[in-house]
Amino acid sequence: MNLQIRTYEAFKLFLDSQKVDKIYFFNGRFSLYRPLLRAAQFKKIDFFTHERGSTNNKYHLSHNTYPHDLPYRKAEIQELWRTATPEQKDAAGKWFDFVRGGKALSWYSFVGHQQNSTADIQFYPNKINVGIFISSEDEMICISGWENNLFKYQSEILEWLAQEFDSSDEVHFIVRVHPNLAGLKNTQTNFLKNSKTRTSLLSLGNL
Repeated sequence: MNLQIRTYEAFKLFLDSQKVDKIYFFNGRFSLYRPLLRAAQFKKIDFFTHERGSTNNKYHLSHNTYPHDLPYRKAEIQELWRTATPEQKDAAGKWFDFVRGGKALSWYSFVGHQQNSTADIQFYPNKINVGIFISSEDEMICISGWENNLFKYQSEILEWLAQEFDSSDEVHFIVRVHPNLAGLKNTQTNFLKNSKTRTSLLSLGNL
């Protein structure tokens, strides 16, 4: 935290000493770059955050915000789809099918190592099988707009569901773990490994 504060203050001093009218930097979510974003906002200087695009030859720019800004992103997607030609919509559909199928087009595939077989998943035809798709807490915990109004952490939701339906023989939960959690050791992965309340865990990588 001290490093981020010092970065923020140093960047404000830099902006005071230079005639900067536009700034470009990466992502805006990571702790290394968030101070730059906040300093630019404080100084009311125009900025863009850049991210990977749909392929290795393309990039994406977010104006005066970061790519994870939900209202901004939703408006952008809706406007692009509204003004897209039939050919562009067809290309977008093909891109989605490629990525969903595990093909790495811009970085690496998040589902390339996904278990395509359901042999290891407990599925009960005579029960209500509920799939729960969790995200990685470390990515979204510092971003406004992604908060859950009922539970602070996703692990709390899983614990609550397990307790609420502990005596029920009608409902079975299957948890799909986000591939970004593969190989990480933090409170969320420790919970997923050690929790005695979950019934089935669909893992897309080694936790």
